[in-house]
Amino acid sequence: MPSEQLRADDSVLVRWAQDGHSEAFEHLVRRHRVPVYRTALRLTGDAHTADDVTQDAFIAAWKSLQLFQAESSFATWLYRIVVNRARNTYRSRRDVPVEEVPVDGYHPGADTEAIAREGTDRVMSAIVELPFEQRAAFVLRLFEELPYEEIAQILSITPDAVRGRLHRARHQLAKTLGGER
Repeated sequence: MPSEQLRADDSVLVRWAQDGHSEAFEHLVRRHRVPVYRTALRLTGDAHTADDVTQDAFIAAWKSLQLFQAESSFATWLYRIVVNRARNTYRSRRDVPVEEVPVDGYHPGADTEAIAREGTDRVMSAIVELPFEQRAAFVLRLFEELPYEEIAQILSITPDAVRGRLHRARHQLAKTLGGER
């Protein structure tokens, strides 16, 4: 497949992959693996689990690619798979702790970095503690910057329900992080 074809948008690559061009699907994986992994990590709170969710999501996408009818974008469809895989993992492994980033040896500015890292770890821990449905809406909106309508498609809810989940998530995070409103 020529390189200019690989710069094609997702819908073209999906059609080629559906026609049996596995390299088109491989390109879709390369294009989406970072945001998919990032979302899985924020939903699960664990790097190893996020790796598993990411791999499972791409395998599921490949296996069901022929069923994809482009009623939404490929990315929306893929996020739906990731959220569902993460939800299933969450239900089976609720007691998995949030992975902490180890602090290497001291170097100039290490104390400032450690304080910042502690704050980030605290926020990520609070996000992972949210009920899964709130966490999914929060991660997709805040970190992936998806519009309400797309989040609603991914989660199979209405845009108003997305807004409600986001409101409850923000309220809970403010309460958990000490800034109760």
